[in-house]
Amino acid sequence: MRILVKMAGIFCIMAASAAAGAELERRCRKRWLILREMYETLLFLEKEMTYHRSPIREAFLCASKRCRTELGAALEQTAEQIGQRSGAPFARMWEEALGARLPRGLLSPEDMELFRETSAALCSADVVTQKMLLEKYTDRFRAASEREAEVCREKGGLYRRLAAAAGILLVILLL
Repeated sequence: MRILVKMAGIFCIMAASAAAGAELERRCRKRWLILREMYETLLFLEKEMTYHRSPIREAFLCASKRCRTELGAALEQTAEQIGQRSGAPFARMWEEALGARLPRGLLSPEDMELFRETSAALCSADVVTQKMLLEKYTDRFRAASEREAEVCREKGGLYRRLAAAAGILLVILLL
């Protein structure tokens, strides 16, 4: 009976360790996906807003349908707030949507600041300035996405292996 309890404990420790490693890897991939999706969204919005001259609300709704992460919900919420015509500044609507829809603690403060700064490019009245700003932020998100992809490649498997090693160490210490 005692051996069965120990085996059950070992199994629980190893399962928890494996789950912790998988969660760390998932969070890393999620950061990369959100940054890459913002890059792709900015490319789409540049075409919609500067070439097709779509209103920002329509462009956001179209872009949100293309999203697979929480970014789509942030775009939808912003479009909804624009449609309400409350008179609130766009930057505040964008920041509220990001705060409400993007997972807390997932992105670094620098990445969140980059998301907030993007509001200047999204609501510019001058088409030439808007195109220039959209290109600027597209490049910045591309670089951030590439940087995060490299981090995921380096650390993704490492998280799982270290978590498994920590589980084995904990089992040895408790035996």
